[in-house]
Amino acid sequence: MFPYFEPQLELRGFQFPIWTLLVVLGVAVGYGMLTRRARARRLDSGLAAQMVLWMALAGFVVGHLVKLLYLPELGSALQTRPWIVADVFHGQSSFGWVAGGILAGLLYLRRRMPYRQVGEYLGIAAYVLPFGCVLARLGCALAHDHPGLRSHGWLAVRYPGGSRYDLGLLDLFPCRR
Repeated sequence: MFPYFEPQLELRGFQFPIWTLLVVLGVAVGYGMLTRRARARRLDSGLAAQMVLWMALAGFVVGHLVKLLYLPELGSALQTRPWIVADVFHGQSSFGWVAGGILAGLLYLRRRMPYRQVGEYLGIAAYVLPFGCVLARLGCALAHDHPGLRSHGWLAVRYPGGSRYDLGLLDLFPCRR
């Protein structure tokens, strides 16, 4: 069974959760890999760099908005804390993050080139996405954002309220079907 802990980083007296660093690192790795792969394929790496920045920005916004949609207490949260809509660090949906990123990349590229070339850039983004997602999902596992069913199995985490699966952690293990 895995222990429950929430690692924090301290930088010049400011503490922040390690998942923040891992998400930023995931975006940076994706950015670097995407621009490098674009150069290797003789595509415009500057265009690819701008595309990935728009994809990340839209991913954060759409991922947060989708996360808000499935909060059970959304109505009362909006009445008491309306600023929750703008707080992208309040929560993220990985589905919303990916969907928002793809849509932003498609819209960004479509304004600059014909459809047949758009696929080349989005294909590179699709190749790079899992590498960045592994780091972001590791952040989810360390933040314990996705508690699952109660369990006493060896893959469970000792949460304060009782051991259970951590879905962020389970996503890190490769599966075979």
